[in-house]
Amino acid sequence: MRNRFAAAMGAVALLSLLALLLPVGVTGQSPAKSFKVARTPDGVPDLQGFWSNSTITPLERPKALGAKEFYTPAELAEAHAIIESLQFTR
Repeated sequence: MRNRFAAAMGAVALLSLLALLLPVGVTGQSPAKSFKVARTPDGVPDLQGFWSNSTITPLERPKALGAKEFYTPAELAEAHAIIESLQFTR
């Protein structure tokens, strides 16, 4: 009987804690403000900043792939081998 009471009190305490924490996350957020994209004097979006080429994901789909959706396991292993060979060692 004592274990049931302890379990029930634990559940009530947990639910009370969750009820207290949830509104804080919601009320702590600021209201949505309109965001304006920075523009150059020409009026086009300003893309200045730090850019990195540290990805092997191409910006455009290679035409050689055609309608191919997935790589075979052998092609995937080859791509991983290429990535491993490009890793810099310290």
